[in-house]
Amino acid sequence: RELANFQVDGEVRRTTLGGWLPAQPGFDVVQIKARAAGPLARLEHAGELQAADVTVPKVKPLALTAQWQGRGDTVERLAATASTATARLALTGRLNPREAHWDTLELAHGDQLRLRLAAPVRVRWQDGMMIDDLQLRGPGTQVTGSVQWGASGKVQLAMENFSSTWLADWLLDPPPAVQLQLVALSGKWERGPMQFSMTTGASLDLGGGRTATVN
Repeated sequence: RELANFQVDGEVRRTTLGGWLPAQPGFDVVQIKARAAGPLARLEHAGELQAADVTVPKVKPLALTAQWQGRGDTVERLAATASTATARLALTGRLNPREAHWDTLELAHGDQLRLRLAAPVRVRWQDGMMIDDLQLRGPGTQVTGSVQWGASGKVQLAMENFSSTWLADWLLDPPPAVQLQLVALSGKWERGPMQFSMTTGASLDLGGGRTATVN
């Protein structure tokens, strides 16, 4: 079976789909432009979509965009963004039903870069979650880690000069202002509780120009 030059250019309204969709994420309209052609087993497809005021529990309203090109169940090229009124997350990569490979990722507040992916990273979710060698760096800041999550697994995470105030760009109810000078976590488990070690160094904003240091 083969599809011959299928194209769509229009919008999808949530009110049209009614009860077919879950309650979240919420949206009013998705603008979509897409095309597809070829044998169904290896269908070539490409397109783009845009949605504004997308709602997710506990997260500020989002504007989403995506452009893709793929074949069959694989998206060979993907560029996507998620934005709030003050911040933007942008990534590029490729994915299939088993894993994703992210080539670039940037987190910014306005025009100010917060974090950028220093090297491509693979995220796998088949047979448990695995993240290989995550490296995010920004001006004076870095986050590195790896995760192998399942009945048995291990996790390593290190953060330097990360501010919890960055989350205020994204969360409706952000946590207290904490500046993490250093967090280093290493843990593992074998079908039981995690055994871990952790090192921390942080300062908490008490208001009125006062801070408390936690080590």
